[in-house]
Amino acid sequence: TDRSPGWVQDLRRAACDQLETLALPDRRHENWMRTDLRLFKPKAWGPARHPGPGAVAPAGLLAEFLAGDGAGGESFFDDSPVAPSRMPPLAGRMLSLDGHVLREELDPALASQGVLFGSADRLLAEHGDRFKSHWFSIIDAKSDWFAALHAAFHAASTVLYVPAGVRIAAPLHVLSGL
Repeated sequence: TDRSPGWVQDLRRAACDQLETLALPDRRHENWMRTDLRLFKPKAWGPARHPGPGAVAPAGLLAEFLAGDGAGGESFFDDSPVAPSRMPPLAGRMLSLDGHVLREELDPALASQGVLFGSADRLLAEHGDRFKSHWFSIIDAKSDWFAALHAAFHAASTVLYVPAGVRIAAPLHVLSGL
């Protein structure tokens, strides 16, 4: 179920309406003149089912390096232990597969300072007013087919909000796989 505020749902609906008026860009469009989209078939794909409890994180992208919790305990990605010496200190991390958020976490000390990090869907539902003036203020959903598609159907997006005066010294890690 969509828990996002009404204004987010309105933006998505407007982007869907815009998407119906647009065609895939072609080489006559300045931003796409060096991209051949003739083999791109958007009707051949759609939303993916939730990967379920046995989902395995994709290999690579630092997944093995970041697999432990820093104490030799449960893995963030696949519940297998990793030597603590291999785990870098992280301020937060998020894992999504096929457009579905599977895990997200943020250092509680940062959360207590007002830092927000994680899935856009969750953060928009919980803190929508904080993001309202910024949400899709950079990406114009009317600019082309891909921008409208993204605005209408974005899933498993990650958001980071850092209040003025707060410093995040450790890295944040986001792993998104298909």
